[in-house]
Formats: sequence, C-alpha cells, structure tokens
Amino acid sequence: MRQPADGYTLLLATSSTNSANPHLYKKAGFDPVNDFTPIASIGLIPSVMVVSSKSAFQSPQDIVKAAKASPGKMSYGSGGVGNSAHLAGELFKSIAQIDVIHVPYKGSSPALTDVTAAQIDYMLDTGAYGQIKGGKIRAIAVAADRRHPMLPAVPTFAELGFEGMKMNAWYGLAAPAKTPSEVVVKINAAVQAAFREGELSKRLVDIGVEIRPGGASSFSAFWTSELSRYERLVKLTGATLD
Repeated sequence: MRQPADGYTLLLATSSTNSANPHLYKKAGFDPVNDFTPIASIGLIPSVMVVSSKSAFQSPQDIVKAAKASPGKMSYGSGGVGNSAHLAGELFKSIAQIDVIHVPYKGSSPALTDVTAAQIDYMLDTGAYGQIKGGKIRAIAVAADRRHPMLPAVPTFAELGFEGMKMNAWYGLAAPAKTPSEVVVKINAAVQAAFREGELSKRLVDIGVEIRPGGASSFSAFWTSELSRYERLVKLTGATLD
C-alpha cells in the first residue's frame, strides 16, 4: 500500500488478510477498504466438512446427534485461531447449537493429518480437496450456495437444513489506493484474458477454486460484503490475534 499507485505493484488479497485480520487485530496496520484499489476477483474455495474415511459419521446430522449426546466431548480442528477453519467451525457450532471442542493446530496440514487418523472428529477446511480425491478423508457437506464441481455428490449445508452455513477462502488482485481507473481496467482485462486461455483456469480448478471472473466494481462490492460478514464471524468466535 506504500508503493506508487501505478499498477506495477499488486497485492494478492485474501479473505484472511483483507476480511478477517482487520477484525482479529486491534491494529491491523492498514485500512482494508481505503488503502487498496480492488482490481479483479480470482476466485474462492468453499469450506468442506470432512471426516476420516474410517469415521462412522456420514453427514453433519450424524455429528450433531453425537455431539448432543455427549456435550463437550467431540472435537474439530483448524489451522489456528482465527483462520477460516476456526471461523467455520464456530459458525457450525452456533447454527447446530452443539458443544464441541476447538483444537487449533499450527497449520491446516497437521490438523488434516489428525482428521485422517480420527484423532479429532471433523474439520471444515478449504485445502482438503487433494486428500478427498485421494480417499484419505470423506467430504460430507459443502459450505456454499451450490455443490462444488469437484464434489458433485456432496450436498451443501443448506440442502441438509443448515441455513446460513457458508464459509470460503477468497482470492483477488488489488493495487494501492488511488490507482488510476484506466490502469485498473487494463489489469482486469489481462486477468480475464488469462482465464479465457484455459491453463490458469484449469490449474485453479484442480485445487478446488471456483473461478469468479468479473469487473473491478463487482469485486469491490464482494470485498466489502465479505469484510462485514467476517466481522460478524469474528465476533461470534470471540477470536483475537493480539
């Protein structure tokens, strides 16, 4: 944000840095809206509820039933306090009205390892698509408006009656504040062209990204709405990184 607003220095904006962190830190060191110029959305990765392939749980309803039978006994993992998996886990707790333990790890990989080994009961994660494809863990619900193209047989939470259970990690390009509109338009056009060429889109889809092409104005509106949504989620968890 301290670089010249000429389009030669760009930020890979994410849901963590530009939606969650401004609410997790008392002083984030930047204004998530006024210090940047949104340029283009890249896409988002919906959170997926996963359990070990050895688990008896076949649906979120199974987890809710077990959790209500044994309050405070079951656990879910995340890659750390305040990350999307933690926020998703607390959102699910709130919607389902269950008492389960949050186990924060130093990164998503060790958390997924313990899910695979059934050391923890479940996880809501955006980086689990490779393990799902490999059969080590089983996806039982997607926290999105629609089913994920990579997981067409896996229902959304809304389909299962858990209204409001939506969580994702998003990515996009931004420039310093006051970047000229003609520069924004030029870079956005280059991003859209890259999507159309196919190779970039294929590589993103292969890791679970739902590509969201569009203009800078639509990305700006999405960014603002996500900032408000994450504010509510952070308040729900009571999480802080200070």
